[in-house]
This record gives sequence, C-alpha cells and structure tokens, in this order.
Amino acid sequence: MKIKKIIIRLIWIVFSIALLAVGVNMFLGPHQIAAGGLTGLAIILEAWIGIDRSIIVYIGNGIVVIATLIFLGREIFINTIIGAGLLPFAIQLVPQYRLVEDTMLSMVVMGYIENGLNKKKRVHIISKHGDAITRDIMADLGKSVTVIPTRGSYDNVDMPMLMITMDAGDYRRLIEIVDRHDERAFVVTDVVSDVHGRGFTYGSGSV
Repeated sequence: MKIKKIIIRLIWIVFSIALLAVGVNMFLGPHQIAAGGLTGLAIILEAWIGIDRSIIVYIGNGIVVIATLIFLGREIFINTIIGAGLLPFAIQLVPQYRLVEDTMLSMVVMGYIENGLNKKKRVHIISKHGDAITRDIMADLGKSVTVIPTRGSYDNVDMPMLMITMDAGDYRRLIEIVDRHDERAFVVTDVVSDVHGRGFTYGSGSV
C-alpha cells in the first residue's frame, strides 16, 4: 500500500512538472514574462545575459536541495530532489513555442497552470445584521461561518466579521443573501487556490 502511494505521488510530481514546463516555455518565456520564483528569475537572466533558463534552474534548484537536506529532513529532501532534477530537464525537453500571441491572455492561462482550475473564494463580511446573514448562509448554502470579533477605527464600535470559504459557483448566491439583509454591508473577497479540511478535501458537511 505504501509503494502504491509512492508511485501515485511520483506520477503527480512528474505530471505537475511537465505542466509547469509547458507554462514556462509556451506562455511566460516567449513573452519574456517573469513570474515569481526561480523560473521567473531564470527568464529574466536568460533575457539579460543569455544563459539558458534550464541551466539557471539547475543551479538554483541545487542550492534549494542542499538547504532542504540541512533544514527540512530526509522525506522532504527526496521529494525536492525529484522535482529539482526533473524541472530543468522538462524545460529543456518541452519546445519553446509561443502558444498564445496576446501577452495578457498568456499570463491568465499560466495563472491557471500555477494555481489550479478549482479555485475557491474566501469572503469577509462586516454587517450589523451578521446573525441573520449567518443563519441564511447555513440554511441556503450549507456552509458554516467563522465569526471574528472586530472593532472599527472610525466609530470605535465592536462588530463581528463573518468569514466563509466556498466554491466560486456559490459566490453569487452569497452576495444575494448579504444584499437581502444589508445592502450596505462591507464585503471583501479573495480568490484562494487551495483549501484543506472537512467539506473540501475529505468527508462531507460544512466548513
């Protein structure tokens, strides 16, 4: 069973690295877009001093692997060395081709490659009608709500802030619930690429 898990994990690592290499060589590199991390730095240095991006990734990953062995232990070291060895090879193997002509569109497709397709939304709500909003969220969306005590600096009044994480498809229904009780509610929404916990990565029920 342990061997099966290791094989599945290796398959996912290889698939992820291949996908990242496609993003670098077909979306970011052809437009000289420097994303965050080592691959972004490699694109900058390749354009600046002419060193192949895969060589820069090899050097940077070598430093990361050594640091991982020293500070993070054997298991993480093994996973890191697999990824560090395969990524530069994949970048060399995948052809450098401008798949999309529009620079902005290229940044958007690459964003999905890096962050995943199944995005979630994290919403913070401040309203005087927090109890009613919470009740309807639980009833209509089947999600629980985290209540965080806050105090506004303008009027120095304590007011609960509601936090909920949900699938992007439920967001419009949430806004309808909030507007139904308080059209002046203060709502801040973030897009998150990964959520772990009950109702998302295991089991069922509210989060």
